[in-house]
Amino acid sequence: MRWRGVVAVWAVGLLAAAVVQALSAGEIRARAKAIGGASGDATVERQRVGELGDLVLAFIELSDDAARAGGEGGRRDELRGAFEAIDAPLESIYQSRATQLEALTRGVMDQDGDLEALYESAEFRDSQGVAAASLYYRNWLRYYGARLYDGARRKELLAAAEKGFSELATADQKRDLLTESLLGRGLCHLELGDTDAAVQDFKLVIADASVSPERQAKARLAMLDAYGRAGRTQDALRFSEEILRGGGVPAGDVTLVRFVRLQTLFDAADKAKGADGERYRREAAALMDTLRGAGKGWADRVDALMVARVDDPRAWAGKAETPRVQWELARLMLTKSDYEGAVPLLQTLVASSDPDARALKPEAEYWLGVARFKANDPAAAAAAFDAALATPGEWAGEARYLRFKALETLVAQPAVIAAPGAAPGVTPGVTPGAAPGAAPGGTPGGTPGATPGATRAGPGAVDRVLQERYHVALVEFLDKNPTHPFAYEARYRLGEYEQSGGQFEIAIATYARVQGDAATVLRARFGTLQSRFELLKGDVDPAARAARLATIGADLDAVEAQSKALPAKSSDVALQELQARTTLLRAVYLSLRGEGGDAQVAALLADFAQRFPQQTELLPQAVRLRLGALLALDRFDDAQKAVTQYGAALQAEQRDEQLDGLATGFARAAARRKASGDAVGAAAAAKTALALYGLLGASGGGKQQLAMAHLQENSGDLAGAAQMFAAALAADPNNLVALRGLARIEEAQGKRAEAQARWATYTSRSRPGDPGWFQGEYQQARLELAGGKKAESCARLSKLRPAMPGLSDADLRRDLTTLYDQACD
Repeated sequence: MRWRGVVAVWAVGLLAAAVVQALSAGEIRARAKAIGGASGDATVERQRVGELGDLVLAFIELSDDAARAGGEGGRRDELRGAFEAIDAPLESIYQSRATQLEALTRGVMDQDGDLEALYESAEFRDSQGVAAASLYYRNWLRYYGARLYDGARRKELLAAAEKGFSELATADQKRDLLTESLLGRGLCHLELGDTDAAVQDFKLVIADASVSPERQAKARLAMLDAYGRAGRTQDALRFSEEILRGGGVPAGDVTLVRFVRLQTLFDAADKAKGADGERYRREAAALMDTLRGAGKGWADRVDALMVARVDDPRAWAGKAETPRVQWELARLMLTKSDYEGAVPLLQTLVASSDPDARALKPEAEYWLGVARFKANDPAAAAAAFDAALATPGEWAGEARYLRFKALETLVAQPAVIAAPGAAPGVTPGVTPGAAPGAAPGGTPGGTPGATPGATRAGPGAVDRVLQERYHVALVEFLDKNPTHPFAYEARYRLGEYEQSGGQFEIAIATYARVQGDAATVLRARFGTLQSRFELLKGDVDPAARAARLATIGADLDAVEAQSKALPAKSSDVALQELQARTTLLRAVYLSLRGEGGDAQVAALLADFAQRFPQQTELLPQAVRLRLGALLALDRFDDAQKAVTQYGAALQAEQRDEQLDGLATGFARAAARRKASGDAVGAAAAAKTALALYGLLGASGGGKQQLAMAHLQENSGDLAGAAQMFAAALAADPNNLVALRGLARIEEAQGKRAEAQARWATYTSRSRPGDPGWFQGEYQQARLELAGGKKAESCARLSKLRPAMPGLSDADLRRDLTTLYDQACD
């Protein structure tokens, strides 16, 4: 359509309007609906176009404000409603007048063809003016509205605006209207991807000396954008620097220029090498920090740009000179699981005295803790989590969980014998800030003492301060994050802690609250079972003991049923271990209950090695329990076979006291059988006793001699036994078994001083830290206390106490603790 100069009456100064009424999107929608659209009356429509044009100006101002704040994306729905409310009536007026103009033109052509007369007619001029004005406003409205849509709708709006601007960009228009149309068309070209056409239009606007400063500024911004989109990196850098140095754009648009320059610096850094690339990265790092200071919207856009454009955060780390950029680069590394690369940046933030770093420090400490945890440095991780939780944030739940896991690792390291298969320090599956995964592996530890299956030392076995710190972390995690996905794991560990500290009733109550992962629930049930066994030791009343045994029997049934219900895997060593330990506890239960329990124990444990081939550490316990049952049943041949088959395992366990006790039992059985005239039974029992004595640590021909010495000792011939022990010691001055035997006999003969000296020699010839060394120290302290030398006994035990965490013999460790309590009060 041909637009004549009359259009300028309507359009001059639209984008340069001095006063625009500030309206909200909701107010724009309401007013547009009230104004209405086409009416068929040019005068009415003229008035409506003017009112709708004011709303277009208000909409543009609202859109620009959102863009300057970097938050246009978050306000799309709100702005779309305003756009659609104006576009519909404006379009209806334009179509109404365009249809009228077409009808007038067709009518003249059908009559006389005098179009010049038509163009000068009031009716034509009125309709053309209304149509031109509505087209002008509609072009700008649709250009801005296209920014709110994606895909086909966006292209449709831009194409319509570009066509409309092209119609108005004719040589016979007034300069102001021509300039604005060129500017609008260039902007549409830019959004449609035709950067060459866009640059050509912008250059025409910028080159026109009569163009207003407002239009010049818009053209400059658009030109800069075009250079960036066209990949003309150096042109964009030069032009943006020129704008930032020389002004020429409103203050509110300076931030936009900086953002475009930042995008260009990323492009330049990708293309450049060496010093140029470093220079571009350094400037980009500083510019990012400046942009973040412009408000949250810009900070979000910078973050999104970094995630999209920074492929190698380490290449940028050395250029980060401000806390905010250091933080964002560290976060970017963390999202890529580059914990090692993030640590230096996080450490710099934590150590910084910059006021801008203050708000970032707690979360930086948290991520530093995560990084240290991933690097298997639990001490540093726990310290970082402590610092972070002094000012907790939304990540506090994960920080408390990981702190508990880090401390759990530390508690397990010094002396606690971790449950086989367990990996307490490994966080099950975490991505930073994200929720960690599966339950802790492994079979729960037991209680110190004689309970079969015990694997954890008590709280005294490790540093008390660390134990208490671990306990506090557990309780705080459960108190503040009871619904955490892995609270059940911490609750199980809390029960285990209470159990190891002898708080068996409390532990049972805690274990009862473990709900979640089926394997962990099973381990909690097993911990309950162990705790009930420990409580059984204190049951004096027969009725209470019977009730406790009945409960233990029910627990055993439940644990066995639950373990069988779990999906078994050939590689699931932890489950097999728990089943093996449960079998051992079943054997103890049967022995305690009586009622033919020895025969059941012997049968239950007969194939232990075949059922649990991977549980080599538990096999000696099973063999010793079965030997005890076979001794009670007088099944000496079966006992001898068991010792022959599993002697190596028994000897490797290094529990000489237990073996000595069993050997003594069979020796006494041999004496009883001999006295009753059962020579065959006596011989079988004696052979078993000799075989067990032969496992007590001596070597070569001395084994037989020591075995005979033990037999004589147990038969009451102390003098004969002392003579044989002395002969063995003369042959080998380092024979610890002989030294121990002589010490026992001398004490039994009332020679306490000699026994004391003998144990001192025994200790000096044992390797410090070995079970024998602890045994020697214990016996000396015991004799000192028995002889009234309480202070000397306490001094010895106090000196020994720091080394006790290295003792693996739970029974001896318990005896040492009891003696310490007696000697030192």
